[in-house]
Amino acid sequence: MANLTLRSVKGSPLTHDELDGNFEYFTGSIDAINDATASFLTSADTASFITSDDTGSFVTSAQTGSFVTAAQTASLNISDAKYTVNTALSASVTSSATTSICSYGVNVFEYVTPTDRATKLPQPVTGKSVKITNNSTSLLYVYPSNVGGQINNYPVDTPAILPPDGNLYEFICIENPLPGAWTFSAPATGQFDSGEIEVSVTAETVEGFNPVVRAYSATQYNTGSFAGTNFAVDGKNLPPVITKSGIIAFRPNAPWKGISKIKVYTNLIGTWVEDTQVRIYSSGAYSYYSPFDGSFLNGTLGGAGITLFDFTLDKTVPGTAVTGSTSRTSANIGDAGTRWMEKVAFEDANSDVNLGSNSEGTLIGNLDLGNAPYPYMDTTDDSDNEILTGDTVNKYYSSYISFQILPVSSIGNYGTLPDFKFRFIIEYYQ
Repeated sequence: MANLTLRSVKGSPLTHDELDGNFEYFTGSIDAINDATASFLTSADTASFITSDDTGSFVTSAQTGSFVTAAQTASLNISDAKYTVNTALSASVTSSATTSICSYGVNVFEYVTPTDRATKLPQPVTGKSVKITNNSTSLLYVYPSNVGGQINNYPVDTPAILPPDGNLYEFICIENPLPGAWTFSAPATGQFDSGEIEVSVTAETVEGFNPVVRAYSATQYNTGSFAGTNFAVDGKNLPPVITKSGIIAFRPNAPWKGISKIKVYTNLIGTWVEDTQVRIYSSGAYSYYSPFDGSFLNGTLGGAGITLFDFTLDKTVPGTAVTGSTSRTSANIGDAGTRWMEKVAFEDANSDVNLGSNSEGTLIGNLDLGNAPYPYMDTTDDSDNEILTGDTVNKYYSSYISFQILPVSSIGNYGTLPDFKFRFIIEYYQ
């Protein structure tokens, strides 16, 4: 091995021979290290570790084999293993009795319906994860592995609900002594809040014909009876809030992928309002538009008067009620003794938020479906352009909902409620 000459020791500039000797000294030192470490880094590597094509081969394939040993790879927890992907999965039934069980890895659900919407997590193993994607048109209910299990801080045995949004949700097992516990990042939900709505309602003299309030906001409401109709044909050209056949209906500006829950609060008090009833009707439609001037051509009804929710207000705010302007109302929404209720989507037969087979499932709002063949008889658009059956036109889907509440159902001739107040909040996935 050549000698190492230091200028600080020599006290004068190094000669060319001394400089060459220093390079030979360092090369020899690296070779000695290689001999002692089973060629961890060779002198040849020093020449090729950084190549002229740095962007493509900074570390060569040969180096990946010798630079980090197999034992080191294992200790660093580096693996080339891939997740197992289970595709075209189906949910089954509506409870934790489901026979659909997810596997560790990725689970892609394609077939979920209001009557087959449940699946379960696999048997718990701490630290392992289950990834789930819902590519269907209905909400997917994911139950814990076993009875007594828990997801996040939900009540025991409560499922996580995944919207049909195609996103990937990861469940990580944090406790594997049975029944097991899991955590996951819940899908984001938005809220539509009607704000406080105050209406004066007067009873009919005959039981069963009392007025129903159909409402969107404090300034947009009317009274009548429970009713649904076709709100949505030509929805592309309709405003977000409409009145059709006397019924107020609305849709969001940005479509909701599904409603997850509705909460209703009132100022009604007393046992006589135990039958206060709430319904949400919906209607969806496919419409077709001219590729020339965009005018409406024809539409297919996707469902008229579909009932998404139907329930009574069976909860009472704790405390002693204090009457307001009448013996049947308190001064404010949410006062002690006032009636309220919340209803989760797909909780039972009266909370099915899917609009049916001829629709976009749970979606509420407008959706541009792009180009499609015209399925109707030959026609002309507003500019007299001829549209033949099978011609390419624009296809559009629209759906609206209508909130309706009946303050008092079973008592006829109850007089007037001059200050009936209520507020509804709809939680949705987007």
